[in-house]
Amino acid sequence: MIEPSDGLPTLSVEELSHLLKDGLATLFPEDLWVEGQVSNFHDARSGHAYFDLVEPSAVPGRAVAAKLSVALFKGARIGVDHTLAAVGELALANDLQLRIRARLDFYPPSGRLQLIMNGVDPAFTLGRLAAERERLLHALADEGLLRANRANPIPVPPLRVGLVTSIGSAAHADFSEEISRSGFPFTILERDARVQGDGSAVDLAEALHMVATHQPDVIALVRGGGSATDLAAFDAEVLARTIATLDVAVVTGIGHEVDRAVADEVAHTAFKTPTACAVAIVGQVAAFADAVTDLQESIALRAGASTARSTDLLDDL
Repeated sequence: MIEPSDGLPTLSVEELSHLLKDGLATLFPEDLWVEGQVSNFHDARSGHAYFDLVEPSAVPGRAVAAKLSVALFKGARIGVDHTLAAVGELALANDLQLRIRARLDFYPPSGRLQLIMNGVDPAFTLGRLAAERERLLHALADEGLLRANRANPIPVPPLRVGLVTSIGSAAHADFSEEISRSGFPFTILERDARVQGDGSAVDLAEALHMVATHQPDVIALVRGGGSATDLAAFDAEVLARTIATLDVAVVTGIGHEVDRAVADEVAHTAFKTPTACAVAIVGQVAAFADAVTDLQESIALRAGASTARSTDLLDDL
């Protein structure tokens, strides 16, 4: 074999790959804690999970400053999933802020540098979620938007109701059945929207805008229960600002029992479940109907009394 004239050694791809792998093992002999944001999450049928751990860029026009691939194999994933669920009803998903414990590895067949994940710090994720929530609430309060939607009056009776939810879901069925069972002549303006996953917050915000163009008396934003990760869209800034700036009252019925979502905080009124939300709307119409009935009865009684007095006066003539 003829060597290059500069005398530098020639390595095969496999030789260089194994040198890299061995070098990494020497430089990083122990596990590392690495923090970043989940992106490109893939839940494999094998039970493994793969994603990128990224650091967003502060440079305009550049979305990512750095990125590392992560492999979470089935055996380790069972423990990670349990840890996240037990502490804060969290689950692995895109955009989640994580601090992971992992081994740095180079995989020669794909030429990929990757982190082999074996643990997670749930307190870090909970802290980031809480900090972002507080930042958003304070920003909305400073801008006078936190209670802006509450200033929108709900016409009486609110028979023209906008509904934003995942059509066909249990939340949609619960709300619709309660409205239908009331017997009142409601007009329901439905708009389907994704309530979890990538892009769901934008989807919900756009659905609210669309329903608002049809001039409803009130808009109900509802979904069933889920983990904190499932409900992440309802803590998103784009949805919160949409609710806060609409000129129609938005009431929420988000199926959670412990924490209120940011959407609840900026809504006109928040209810624990879709059913409770529908019951409240029906209750407003029922109260109006009762008031009308009472007024009719009062008018009838007064008319009867007036007729009787007139008859008595005529008899006395």
